[in-house]
Amino acid sequence: MLKTKLKLTGTKLIITIVLALGLSVSFQSLLAAWTAPTAAPPDDNLSQPLDTSATFQTKAGGIGLAGNFIVDADTFVVDSVNNRVGIGTSSPQAQLHLEGDSGNAAEIVLIHNGPANVSSAGITFNVANDASPFSIKSHDNRLRLAAGVGNVKMVMMSDGRVGIGTENPTVNAKLHVNGGNIRVTGGSFIDDGTTLNVPDYVFDSEYNLKSLSEVEKFILKHKHLENFPDMDDTEGWAGLSMQDRDMKLLEKIEELTLYIIKLEKKVTELENKK
Repeated sequence: MLKTKLKLTGTKLIITIVLALGLSVSFQSLLAAWTAPTAAPPDDNLSQPLDTSATFQTKAGGIGLAGNFIVDADTFVVDSVNNRVGIGTSSPQAQLHLEGDSGNAAEIVLIHNGPANVSSAGITFNVANDASPFSIKSHDNRLRLAAGVGNVKMVMMSDGRVGIGTENPTVNAKLHVNGGNIRVTGGSFIDDGTTLNVPDYVFDSEYNLKSLSEVEKFILKHKHLENFPDMDDTEGWAGLSMQDRDMKLLEKIEELTLYIIKLEKKVTELENKK
């Protein structure tokens, strides 16, 4: 009887030891799976779990969060209550809020690595599925502002030229406006004067002031003033800037002043002969 009890007690002891060892091995395997991100989980049948260590870890599959997500206090913040994302700020005030400091500028860099003439990088602004959303895109070495798909309103070339109403501003102009007027309200067009050729040479003693009879002959033959394009010479007029036209008009005004002075002298001479 005593032998039987001893055998049973020994058997229970062996079973207890085996179970303890098995649980210990299984528990250690679970710990390894959760604390060592490079170790495969038990039976290789689950994605690698994430742990709280400082080691870089990769999660296979998606991650769902029920609350906020924060990286380094303000590097990257997802505000799940207000549906906002902040970069450089811990309190985003808009759906996307970027904030810089003395070491980091608040910038967005958009890069498309395809060919410049077929690829674009930009932003589209659309409210309530507007049929003509605004967009700003870099395409074919130019920045394009469009209202609607393909309806480009304004471009800026890489060399600083600007086109309004045209995607190909002329090479010799900084601003090319096509199909519209330019209106200035409460101000004026101002030239710094460095490129003006003011026609005060008319008052030089060596200036060849044509006689009124010569002026008359030219007008009768050409139907316009000398040094001006005729009314059908659209290229000639297009080639004259506003300053060029103003200076040509000033030249004629100064010539008229000389003619009046001459006429006054003749009138005075005639009056003195009476």
